[in-house]
Amino acid sequence: MKRKTLFLLSSLSLPIAFLPILISCKRPDYEKPLNPSNETPQEEKKYDIKNAQTKSILDIYENEVKKLFIDVKANYRKYRLAWGNLKRQLDILRTKMNSLANEQTIKENEQALKTFITEWLSSKSSDLKSHKYALYLFKYSLIFQDVDAVLYDVNLVFETKEFIQHLQIVDDRLSGKDINLGTLQRSLEALWVFLNSHVMNPNKITKKEDLENINIESDKNSHNHSHAIVNLTYELGLWHEEMIKYYKQEFSLFKTAFENTSKKVLDNINHVVWKNNFSALEKTYDELKKVNPGYDLLNPNYQTKGKKLLNKIKSILEKIRDDNGIPKDILPFK
Repeated sequence: MKRKTLFLLSSLSLPIAFLPILISCKRPDYEKPLNPSNETPQEEKKYDIKNAQTKSILDIYENEVKKLFIDVKANYRKYRLAWGNLKRQLDILRTKMNSLANEQTIKENEQALKTFITEWLSSKSSDLKSHKYALYLFKYSLIFQDVDAVLYDVNLVFETKEFIQHLQIVDDRLSGKDINLGTLQRSLEALWVFLNSHVMNPNKITKKEDLENINIESDKNSHNHSHAIVNLTYELGLWHEEMIKYYKQEFSLFKTAFENTSKKVLDNINHVVWKNNFSALEKTYDELKKVNPGYDLLNPNYQTKGKKLLNKIKSILEKIRDDNGIPKDILPFK
């Protein structure tokens, strides 16, 4: 049976085009209170979970699922404070170098700048094939952006209490209220989809060898990787690891190319200051000197905790499914 996803998150997603290129050191959007208007907030809907099975699920959700989400988010926030400037300076440098290239009146100088941009700073991965560092830095910047956007979405779905809404429907069925079997099935599935889509999907943990085949250059809603927060932050860690590997191999080439290209900038009507952005980008890598940076995107404990809480909730969902006569092949909880 083809399962339907009950959450239409695209309408809530933060469009990539609206993500700021200049990432400040202030708290990211996903940390802001979710009351965008000045209107008085409506009274929060009350939920009343009465049955032992649904109470157990609620307890796991409140004390384990939310805690895992908070812990992963805090770990990422520390990482972001340390490495966010790398993406920021890369974006600024690309913009400024493009502006300078268009200002050069001597064709040879203009072409030199455009060649450098194409080989090292292009926004098309097909242009960056000859330099692995440039390629992985570009893709790393995209996955970094992806995590920010997805965290915004996940924060929203937690705030809107979608999980509790479906849990209430299941509880109402167990209490003998007029909830038909089809509605029960959809809510049971929605609970499982919520956890797999937003918290962790153990069937879609990215491996290092998968990175080259992951599509992250298109709109995030068409990406072929998991956007569950445990999965995605772990994948960012893999991209970071690969980017650092090629940084150690090729950064000196990048720096030499930049310095030689900068000598070709003779026309600068707008007084663009660009060398300090390269220096700031380079300085970000001083973070590698820290023995204990205080974050670890590849920490396996997040996946261990995620699998444990998923298995606990899954066993309860399966019991409710079986007790209500829903066939396993229709609702397998994979």
